[in-house]
Amino acid sequence: MISEEGYFKRDGKFSRGKEREESASEVLQREPPFDREAEMGVLGSILLMPEVCDDIASLRADDFYDDANRVLYDVLRNMHDDGEKIDITLLVSKLRTAGNYEKVGGAAYLASLSTAVPNAAHAVYYADIVAEKAVYRKLITSSTEILRDAYDQTHTAKELMAQAEQKMFAIMDGKSGQTVQNINDILHQAMDRMEARLRDDYVDGACGTGFSNYDDMTGGMHAGELIILAARPSMGKAQPLDAKVLTAGGFKPMADIRVGDELASVDGRPSRVTGVFPQGIRQVYQMTLSDGRRCEACAEHLWTVHYRGWPEPRTLETQQLVELLGRAPYRNRLWIETFDGSFGSDADLPLDPWLLGLLIAEGDFGGRSPRVSTSEASTLAAVGDQVGAVGCEPAPAGGYDHRIERIGGAHAAGIQGVLPNPITRVLRDFGLAGLKAHEKFVPPGYLNASKEDRIRLLSGLLDGDGWVGTFGSVRYGTSSRQLADDVVRLVRSLGGTATVRPKSTTYTDRGERRSGRPSYVCNLRHEDAAEWFTVKSKRERLAGGRRRRKRLNIRSIEPTRKTNTQCIAVSHPSHLYVTDDFIVTHNTALAMNIGEHISINDKRPVLFISLEMSGIELADRMLCSLARVNGHRLRNGTIGSDDQNRLVAKANEISNSPLYVDDSPARTVSEIAAAARRIKRREGSLGMIIIDYLQLIEPDNSKDPRQEQVAKMARRLKGVARELNVPMLCLSQLNRQAEDSKDHRPRLSHLRESGAIEQDADVVMFVHREEYYHRGDDRAQFAGQAEIIIAKQRNGPIGEVLLTWESDYTRFSDRAPSHHSEFDDYAEYSDPGG
Repeated sequence: MISEEGYFKRDGKFSRGKEREESASEVLQREPPFDREAEMGVLGSILLMPEVCDDIASLRADDFYDDANRVLYDVLRNMHDDGEKIDITLLVSKLRTAGNYEKVGGAAYLASLSTAVPNAAHAVYYADIVAEKAVYRKLITSSTEILRDAYDQTHTAKELMAQAEQKMFAIMDGKSGQTVQNINDILHQAMDRMEARLRDDYVDGACGTGFSNYDDMTGGMHAGELIILAARPSMGKAQPLDAKVLTAGGFKPMADIRVGDELASVDGRPSRVTGVFPQGIRQVYQMTLSDGRRCEACAEHLWTVHYRGWPEPRTLETQQLVELLGRAPYRNRLWIETFDGSFGSDADLPLDPWLLGLLIAEGDFGGRSPRVSTSEASTLAAVGDQVGAVGCEPAPAGGYDHRIERIGGAHAAGIQGVLPNPITRVLRDFGLAGLKAHEKFVPPGYLNASKEDRIRLLSGLLDGDGWVGTFGSVRYGTSSRQLADDVVRLVRSLGGTATVRPKSTTYTDRGERRSGRPSYVCNLRHEDAAEWFTVKSKRERLAGGRRRRKRLNIRSIEPTRKTNTQCIAVSHPSHLYVTDDFIVTHNTALAMNIGEHISINDKRPVLFISLEMSGIELADRMLCSLARVNGHRLRNGTIGSDDQNRLVAKANEISNSPLYVDDSPARTVSEIAAAARRIKRREGSLGMIIIDYLQLIEPDNSKDPRQEQVAKMARRLKGVARELNVPMLCLSQLNRQAEDSKDHRPRLSHLRESGAIEQDADVVMFVHREEYYHRGDDRAQFAGQAEIIIAKQRNGPIGEVLLTWESDYTRFSDRAPSHHSEFDDYAEYSDPGG
């Protein structure tokens, strides 16, 4: 810090202010932060008590600064993960075999490690110090790279800021803490959120699954087994690669979406991409809505749809909507929701949005200084306030026109030439200066600005060229087609509906009637449209009109093309995201049902590693599944008192169950094993480990080919299951070949990314729903039917197990002689009611 006398304080001493520049140049030459004693303390603790590896599982070899310590920790960690004994003699043997014995300092250094700590009680404390120093070093490295790039100026400022943010997020994401929680802790959050919205027996000593047919065929899930449960990801809910997805900073092509991207939210809650799944070439359909907006998706893509005769909205596939639209009662009467407009950049804008909107609507950009025309005294006063902040003022220019000029004129004593007008300079930077009325547009940066700035921009446009119709409808007129389209986009981005229509114009020249440039009238609707105006007379006129909400009805769905597609998973609790034209669209159940049975019915501890879904989402799903409550109704807060009572009863029932959830987005096999060991020591036993899913586990060596990474992870997981003597159920993905085959039935060759999964697994089974591959009347005969296809069982027969799929509750159950599902209610669709 700099004192009042100009002294610079560093290391507790004061020096002259000039030392500040010297310290900045010297800082990069300092020795990076590290703690040699803490690093030795970690290694010495492991040699004294190898079990501490489980307590420091999040510590990585790269966190060590000293090369010798890094090598030693990596060797000790691998010995522990492989279930080997650890002592000095065995460590020396390992080091000699790898040729690292002398590199780590030989006998002298190893002996010093043995005496570095008196006991292993402080291992976690030492590990925290090592990890913290590693973060400091990463910050220094990233900051140095940012500093270098800023000096080189090889990127734009925005690109550099994005890269800097990405580097900081990468460091934060790399810090993984203890995230294993008892389900009781998560249930408190789930029940709190619900309130906020609403202001089997063991089989032969193995774990029973709760599915009697499966248990009869396999004898349950046996200790030490690695069981693979595979299915296609996201069941084909895909959009074309050129479809747009609304991120926090604007629209982005589906092809460019990456895991971790921050998305625009349908309701202001955080939302990120948690998975990206290519779906290959698919037939896509174009959905057209009542205000003219369009988007494309495949037949299986999901939509949350409303109808006045339904007690709550339904989540339906594109193909189901096509069938419903073919029936008269539903034609033009199904609608989807808009969103609340929560997205955009909070960066400072060079010109106030309201002022820019007014200038675009009423301004003349042809001269040296822009002109604005208004008869409203309040509007002119507001313009004066805004331009006064940058040294300008409105000057009368005849009639209602006012020129925006520099205060004191364009000349100044002692300065040669004309001083630039700051407003004109900004308009020139935007590409607006000199444009005629039919050429105007809204700069892209303002269309992607924050919600508050977009509202102010729209206010300026409407205060200039907007008016209120007889029945309270909002209109905007312009001779620029581009500006009309920008206004429509602006209103839709705020959750409103908007249409635009051309209007012919004529004029008289020398007594002859001639056709003029077409004008464009925008019809705008929003529940809160009154806040769009600052002109009092327009606000009052709008307040006296009708405020009926305009619904986004589905007008048509037509096949368009076959193209490459992709689906994404999102973290938002509703699984909704925003696509083209601001249209809101949708985005493990069997494993969770088995885990519920073992932990709740059998009272045996279960560890659920959820690498894709958050703990609170799992709690929501579990509550709805067990209480038989529609999950979508719970998310929307539209459940009745009976549903609430069942949810509370089930929450009380499972709150004390020994179910543990680790919802970290990135976990290595070593960290999973360490979490399982801790729970087994705490509980005295462990009934099952469930991992969702294999392909999201972080590899220990990111340089290996992907197939080899997955193969190593499968082998390590099998080793963990045998070491802990518990069954491990691991979800996996299937490749596209399953859907390309004639009968669509999955086979062992369809396991994604590695055939080695089959070799290490004791049981491989697939979830198959024939209903998914049929349409119309053919679909009805398969409604609600599901199969578990046991394709490999090391110690038993293979075959099929029939189940019932209850999609409303995300639940599988034993197949009864007759069963009921939501698709059996198709007859209900022909009787709209209401």
